[in-house]
Amino acid sequence: FKNAAIHFYECMAIAKKLKGEKSAEYLEALESAAVVSSDINDYTKSKTLYGELASLLKEKGGAETAGYATIINVLGRMHLDEADFPQTERLFREAMEIRKKVLGTAHAE
Repeated sequence: FKNAAIHFYECMAIAKKLKGEKSAEYLEALESAAVVSSDINDYTKSKTLYGELASLLKEKGGAETAGYATIINVLGRMHLDEADFPQTERLFREAMEIRKKVLGTAHAE
């Protein structure tokens, strides 16, 4: 997975340079890099990347989407692992409210 992480970081840099940081390609590479960083236990890097992804999605107007809710839910779990309970609660509540709004209260998620 460490080699994969290196390649995802390279993909991020290329996508950012060629398409810009708000492009779908960059956002996809950013999310992939965040996932693989977590897989190799680089939680600090993963949390930073997920935070950047959440910020960029919010800037693009995507803060009212199920995808954004999933990203902040992942960030909430990372804060839970660090015993940062106030931040965990804030992120989980925000994700829950977005899901209720976007998916409705009867949705399986």
